[in-house]
Amino acid sequence: MREATVALVAATMLLAPLSMLPASATEPRTVELACPRGEVPVPSFEDIGPPHEGAVACLNGYGIAQGRSADRFVPNSPVTRAQFATFVHGVLVEAGVAPTSDGSGFDDVPESYVHAEAIVSLASATPPVVRGHDDGTFRPTDPITRQQAASITHRALQVADAGPPESDTECRFSDRSEISPAHRDAVHRLCEHGVATGRADGSFQPQGSILRGQAASFVARGLDVLVSVGGVEPPFPIRVEVLAEGLDAPWEVVEREDGRLLVTERDNGRILELRDDGGTRVAHTFSDVQAPVSTGLLGLAAEPGGDRFYAYYSSTAGDNRIVRFVPGGPEKVILSGIPMGDFHNGGRIAFGPDGYLYVTTGDVTPNDSSSTSYHEQRLPVGDPESLAGKILRLEADGGVPADNPFGNEVYAKGFRNPLGLGFDAAGQVWATEMGDRDDDEVNLIQPGAHYGWPHVTGADTGDGRYVPAVFVRQPPVASWSGMAVADQDLGFADEGDLLVGALRGQRLWRLVPDGSRIVQAESLLVDQIGRIRQVVPDREGGLYVLTDNASRGIGIFNGDAVLRLTAR
Repeated sequence: MREATVALVAATMLLAPLSMLPASATEPRTVELACPRGEVPVPSFEDIGPPHEGAVACLNGYGIAQGRSADRFVPNSPVTRAQFATFVHGVLVEAGVAPTSDGSGFDDVPESYVHAEAIVSLASATPPVVRGHDDGTFRPTDPITRQQAASITHRALQVADAGPPESDTECRFSDRSEISPAHRDAVHRLCEHGVATGRADGSFQPQGSILRGQAASFVARGLDVLVSVGGVEPPFPIRVEVLAEGLDAPWEVVEREDGRLLVTERDNGRILELRDDGGTRVAHTFSDVQAPVSTGLLGLAAEPGGDRFYAYYSSTAGDNRIVRFVPGGPEKVILSGIPMGDFHNGGRIAFGPDGYLYVTTGDVTPNDSSSTSYHEQRLPVGDPESLAGKILRLEADGGVPADNPFGNEVYAKGFRNPLGLGFDAAGQVWATEMGDRDDDEVNLIQPGAHYGWPHVTGADTGDGRYVPAVFVRQPPVASWSGMAVADQDLGFADEGDLLVGALRGQRLWRLVPDGSRIVQAESLLVDQIGRIRQVVPDREGGLYVLTDNASRGIGIFNGDAVLRLTAR
């Protein structure tokens, strides 16, 4: 199983990418890293790419590497002595060992200068981390050379009592004679431990200048050294592991009894089984899936205690239906005739603690509030005889439970497009609903109740006729899809917390319930892994997540991915 590549600090080797290591240089250290593979930082800048993107994002997560603007880092611009000093000072601040200035400074570094604090602080260290010239100047706008950067980094690690340990590895550059004696020890010591590397031709080019992206990688490796000796805590509390990438619109994930994962792909009607090496194999294909817009193969659920599965998909016959099957075997339709449209088909299915199968269905109508028939088209969602805009409740064979409120499959009504289901320890049913232009809802489901669509949204009760949402947020931070209830302490969520994936909001919501109320809400992984389609707790204290990025051009992963989140 591979870990996320977006935080690949280990491969963003200070002065050259790993692919350009000279034969004499060593491999990267295997110590714990500040932003190890699997720690997904905020992809802050649109203009940063390989090989330095992980380092830049990592330092930005610590607040060390700032951009020229909110979306631009300008990685190919030269670095000055003052700018590099600020990077290194940020590392020592994180380690809690930044020297306190004694008030001395340089003639050309006024107190008002943006980099003055960093320069004066580093100059006050014993021995000094940065040094000036004989005339009492620092020359802050001069470009910094590769060998100067090595010496400053080496001295900073010594101040933090975290200098690289002795090594038997000898690092020889073809141009080692050109390295100034004042910098030679620092260059070779850092090279021996994979902190500083040379060019593809085996040279170090000590007098050459470095760019912002290269400098960020240099400083990120300095952070790695401090983490390895316990001087710095990682900035990201959640580890993100990529289990599989390159998927085609994944919609649901189910963990089998043997621990293997099955994932539905909406647009091609396939169920994939994930292999341990990150690859997949086709476990089942539905031949009659119709997927023009938001229809297709949607929900999947495993029969409790059995080897059969249930799938919800849009059929070429013109309806949404639920089938029961064993992967690779025949299919049996247990419910057909669920209204189907290009939009708002619901599709989440899950077995509740009562042993019944719960199903979400949508109003199957487009987003066109300007239409004169806008509300009229949606009126069936309040009709208990229609299966549109409902939460259904079925027996395992498709039969109707005796205590269903309307004597048919309908359990609750009045929904636009519910896409998430969860069940808490008290047996309560929770559901997420994607709003229209406002009011994305989390609802606590009561049998027979009407949840307001299309008449009211959010907390509006319509003078007591409808059940208000328990929790409401707006689409820019929400646009909810799948949800789950944590069945154990996950480290980043407590047992009983609701975990809700946001599409447009690009975050994971943690909601803390107290009975029928939500008393606390927290956003996690904001803009870090993109759009979240589904979340499912695993048996080992983690959380499976499906992304929905590829169709929107969000290139955080290689296509859409299955992730596993765990606490550090």
